[in-house]
Amino acid sequence: MKIQVSYRSMDIVAHLEDGNTVTAVELWRFEEDAPEVRVLLDGINVFHTPAPEVLRQQAQRDRRVDETDPENPVIPAVALAFTRETGQEVPRNSDGLPL
Repeated sequence: MKIQVSYRSMDIVAHLEDGNTVTAVELWRFEEDAPEVRVLLDGINVFHTPAPEVLRQQAQRDRRVDETDPENPVIPAVALAFTRETGQEVPRNSDGLPL
C-alpha cells in the first residue's frame, strides 16, 4: 500500500508493505520551492544544503555513508537514502551530479 500527499512544494509518499505499518517514507521537492517547508536531519536542511555537505556532516557524526552509487547515497544507520535524480535545471558538480 502507498499513501501519497502533496503539500506546497513537497510530495510525501508513505509505504506500508504489510498494509498496516509504515516501512518507508519518500520526500520529493518540486521545482517551485516553498522556503517555509523544511526537512531537517540533525538540524541540517537537507533540501537547501548541498548534498556533499549533508553527507560530510553525517560522516562527521560517525555514521557510515555509502556512496557506492553516487546518484543514490545511503546512510544505513539511520535507514536514510538520497537520490540525486532530477529533471530540474540545477547546478552540477564536475562529475555531472546535481549539487
